Amino acid sequence: MDEELHRLIRNAKQGDQEEFAALVRRFKDHVYRYAYGMLGDTMEAEDVAQEVFVKCYGSLSKLESEFAFVSWLNRIVFNLCADRLKKAKQGKDVRGFGIGVGRHGSKGGA
Repeated sequence: MDEELHRLIRNAKQGDQEEFAALVRRFKDHVYRYAYGMLGDTMEAEDVAQEVFVKCYGSLSKLESEFAFVSWLNRIVFNLCADRLKKAKQGKDVRGFGIGVGRHGSKGGA
């Protein structure tokens, strides 16, 4: 891990919002691509990406090792995507994936 990343994580863990914003800028594309790869839907991937960073912000102080950050972040992405896929499969999704209520309020696909 490069020293700049280590510093960003360490400072963000201590509550530095500017450093957390720098982490978001550094990893937002990675998180989006991972989510899109799992979900195959642009809007869902964008939603998950936002949710990942909200969850990350709330839990960052619990991260034990800065060296585990990327793995930890990837696990958050995976878990949130898996939850969305599970809900979509159960018919609880209200948009995307062609399940539930479509964009125009009708049942079924878009």
